Order: sequence, then C-alpha cells, then structure tokens
Amino acid sequence: MKCPACNGRLSEGTTSMPYVMEEKKLIEVRGVPSLLCDQCGECYIESSTLIKVEEIIKFVEKSGVIHGVLEYSEVA
Repeated sequence: MKCPACNGRLSEGTTSMPYVMEEKKLIEVRGVPSLLCDQCGECYIESSTLIKVEEIIKFVEKSGVIHGVLEYSEVA
C-alpha cells in the first residue's frame, strides 16, 4: 500500500494512542495495530481497530480509572 499523504510505502506496525479525558484523566492504549509510512511517518489505523479502542476507553472510563496504560493485545 502507498501512503495517501506522500506516496511512501506503508508497513504494518503498532502505535500508542493517548486519551486525555475530562477531570485530568489520562488513558494510553499501547501496541495498537497500524500502518506506518516509511517515508513521512504518518500513521493510519483501520476503522475496526478504532472502534475496539473506543470500546476499551469507554469501559476504562466507567470503571473509575484516573490514569492507566493498557496493552491493546491484552484487552481487545
């Protein structure tokens, strides 16, 4: 695949997604599957993966966690 931004090559990889929520809550999901551009470094994440990350964040938010780091492969 080619990068839409620069036409560089996209490679499978992972990224971290930090979420800052109201009342100073911070949740980070690490190891999120993504496509990374070898040329410009742009990161692309499939919509199905984003939906899973949003579900994880909603669950964590409801559980009362204020600060946390989660590994995608362990919670998705």
